[in-house]
Amino acid sequence: MTGWMIITCAVLLYTAAADSRRRKIDRKSVLGVLFLGLTRPDRGTEELCRDAGTALAVFAVILAVYIVSEGRALGGGDVRLFSAEAFLLKENEMITALLSTAVLLLAYCLYIRKQHAGSRQIPAAGSRQIPAAVFLCPGMILSLFVSVFMKNGLKI
Repeated sequence: MTGWMIITCAVLLYTAAADSRRRKIDRKSVLGVLFLGLTRPDRGTEELCRDAGTALAVFAVILAVYIVSEGRALGGGDVRLFSAEAFLLKENEMITALLSTAVLLLAYCLYIRKQHAGSRQIPAAGSRQIPAAVFLCPGMILSLFVSVFMKNGLKI
């Protein structure tokens, strides 16, 4: 499991860094996350099928948000990354990942709000878009570590 965790963290960190730089999530990164979900050592066939169903449901919901918002709220890469996350993580890990992602995103929004509180100038529309992978990938990494620590009885 240790080797798989190192590779998974590396792929997720690469995805977050690439999204931060280019505001685009590579298909290769998403395929890497999906492959890591397939090769997860602690997952059986039944769990694999259940997680594939969860990923399809998440894809349908996030795709609906993408279509309704006409791509303003989320990009196509974000839709793929959310779906890949649902396939990579187990249900309890998904909850931890989404909560930690929400906390990181809230902290970032409060920081930006405080930064622009004194100025009357509103940032341009392109600069207001938030790269989702920058917050989602660290949340996924944290969730994986929490899961491993909980499974091993909180041994560090």
